[in-house]
Amino acid sequence: MAYWQAQGQIDNKGMNETMLPTSFSAFSAQSNEVAERRLNYNSWEMQRTWQLYAKRRYQGQLGRIWGVITGRSQRLDDLSAAASVHMTSARHTIGLQAVPLDRIRGSENRCHDFDRDFNPLSSHTRDRWLSIATARLRGASLPAIDLIQLGDDYFVRDGHHRVSVARALGEAYIDAHVIVWEIDPRPDQAPAIDDRRLASACHC
Repeated sequence: MAYWQAQGQIDNKGMNETMLPTSFSAFSAQSNEVAERRLNYNSWEMQRTWQLYAKRRYQGQLGRIWGVITGRSQRLDDLSAAASVHMTSARHTIGLQAVPLDRIRGSENRCHDFDRDFNPLSSHTRDRWLSIATARLRGASLPAIDLIQLGDDYFVRDGHHRVSVARALGEAYIDAHVIVWEIDPRPDQAPAIDDRRLASACHC
């Protein structure tokens, strides 16, 4: 589909993710420099997209450092770890729903690519992130994402980049096809979910 393709080809080696600029302005300038070397763009959408991406990447890197300092992981919750806390009784689809973005807390299989705020954590997410953000700024309608609901929380099966871009744009809801995993608390375990346990299950 056309909206998955960024304008021009962006080299994944353009940004060294091991470097942390001293400020967001430095990080943004670094990103814009990369863009100018690799893209011949004049559109407002592409410039705005790069600014959004640079900000979210910088916040993700700061979050990693803060997590190390505080000992509290900023990683997405892992679905398999969350499901292990409870016994699943049934699974069923409830179709298309408008889901609050702040209730999407985890991932089925990609918790190493985004943090708990869905900030991108690695440069290989960049091309797709930029193309989706550009499409959204142009008013394009994107496909609904796929979510798994476990208790009160949602986990992404497909659509991590779309969630990340939606949060970057300040949106409150996102359309999603939802599958509910019904759960019953195990009698030998507390129903509360330990956030650190869920995050540690994502080996990233």
